[in-house]
Amino acid sequence: MGHSWWNYDIPPDWEAVTEAPLPNVCALQWRSAHEAALSAIAESSLEHHTVRYEDLVGEHYRRAATAHRLAAWLGVPNDELQPLVVGGLDPIMATAPPRPGRWRARADELSGVLADARTLALAERLGYARDPRQLGVSRHARG
Repeated sequence: MGHSWWNYDIPPDWEAVTEAPLPNVCALQWRSAHEAALSAIAESSLEHHTVRYEDLVGEHYRRAATAHRLAAWLGVPNDELQPLVVGGLDPIMATAPPRPGRWRARADELSGVLADARTLALAERLGYARDPRQLGVSRHARG
């Protein structure tokens, strides 16, 4: 199971995108998942640790450093987590392996959702540049 179907979350307002282009569906899913996590953090005393996608698929040294920080935060042995983060896991439902900035190959197709004020505001809240041409480059990575 899972090799021939796509599994989407059912975010609030999903009905609004049932006839929408795929980028709009994906943007709603991306926003709703991140907004739910940020709301849960804000409304509770849950401990949290932020891990950026690009730190999981970027250069070897970034993946290794991220694995080390995550293992320390989780309290698990680094030598058990490190191979999974550094070596990566096989993509399950993807057309190509993950990599930083992969979305840029479809920038024209994604331009509408990347310029959407809700998407830009959330990206900025997550520490990314508000300029859609710079999405995928965190303010922290730019210095």
